[in-house]
Order: sequence, then structure tokens, then C-alpha cells
Amino acid sequence: NNKIINFVSNNHKGAFLENGVSDILRNMGWEVFQNVILTNKSASEKHEIDIYAIKDNKEIMVETKNKLRGWSVNPTYISRELEHKANLLGINKRFVITKGRIRNISVFSRKNIEVLKYDENLKNNLQKILN
Repeated sequence: NNKIINFVSNNHKGAFLENGVSDILRNMGWEVFQNVILTNKSASEKHEIDIYAIKDNKEIMVETKNKLRGWSVNPTYISRELEHKANLLGINKRFVITKGRIRNISVFSRKNIEVLKYDENLKNNLQKILN
């Protein structure tokens, strides 16, 4: 795939959540890349992506967040950044997967971003959306 440049370190506190989501996607037959830097064709911009996955001719981008609210987490910023990355890279399926409580998702839905809870229903919810 011409989008992938390289991987970055996976030693961070969100790695547990990221690994869990990646395992679910792999079990669904997706080729999964974690903590990868992607670029557009002209390489004018590079962006770090938590999870980038490919299956057949479909691509998805996933940002994993332990919570969607708090001093270090701004939903408006997250949604704007994810939309920008996805548009730049031509990826129309984009997700935020969180362990935290999901309150107001309008900021995400306006930007065509699915917000899913990391729980026992995640695989089923992803399958509904991706199949």
C-alpha cells in the first residue's frame, strides 16, 4: 500500500485498548497496522494513525481513546483531526473506539465518524457497519 511510511513506538498507556481493537479486526479478516504513519500521494502531509486496516478494497481508520472527556481529551479536536486525516488519505470509514462513557457524539457524526464503545458488543457492532 502506497500510504504507509513507517510504524512508531507502541509503548503507551492506550496500547491495551489499541491491541484489543486490532485483535477484533484481525479476527474479522482485516490486515491491521497499529501506530502507523500514513501520507497522501504527494507526501505533503504525514499523520500518525492508531489503527489502519485493509480488507479487500476497503480501508478504515480507528482512533482509540480510553475516554472521550477530560483535561487531555477534546472531542471537537479529535473529530476535526480524524476528519482531516481521513479526507487527506481518502479513507471514508473512520471510527473512534473508547472505553469511556459516550455522551455527545454529534460532533463526531457531523464529520461522518462512528463512535463505538469498547465492550463485548464491539465485534458485532463493527461487523454490522463494515459488512
